Amino acid sequence: MADPSRPVVQVQIKRLTLAEFIAQDPLLETSLLLKAVPGALRQEFLSKAALKRLGKGASIYRIGEISGPLYLVLKGEVALENAKGVESHRALKGEFFGESEIVDPSPARRGNAVAATDLDFAEFSAEYVASLLKRIPGLRGVLGETDAGRRQADGELDDFLNRW
Repeated sequence: MADPSRPVVQVQIKRLTLAEFIAQDPLLETSLLLKAVPGALRQEFLSKAALKRLGKGASIYRIGEISGPLYLVLKGEVALENAKGVESHRALKGEFFGESEIVDPSPARRGNAVAATDLDFAEFSAEYVASLLKRIPGLRGVLGETDAGRRQADGELDDFLNRW
């Protein structure tokens, strides 16, 4: 039982919505993915996210698994590995990943995504992203530019490694 002569401090923890969390973080607000979603759809978009937390080294997806969601890094880093299992890119806070199979449809993942650090991320279902692509024509371009840049970097890495 608490000592009545000692003051008691009660703490209440409020869970933030994803929109509130992002509004408190200037870096997340600059995310290309979030900027591509018009303000009128932003609340809906963020409400569709499944928020997840993984420890360092945990697999998000592997080569050959069924293609699926698009992801947004909220905290931490994700190692993106090419088909040879070589890390070719790191998705950092505010960056998205999982776009390759959306831009260039494939039934299976072409690479691996592994939590490089403890990781918090938002997951958007493939079905929801497909519906967004119909409503936001510019979104495909944003996803495509990122995918093209990553594929180019992956090709350059392969060229470099094959020299030896």
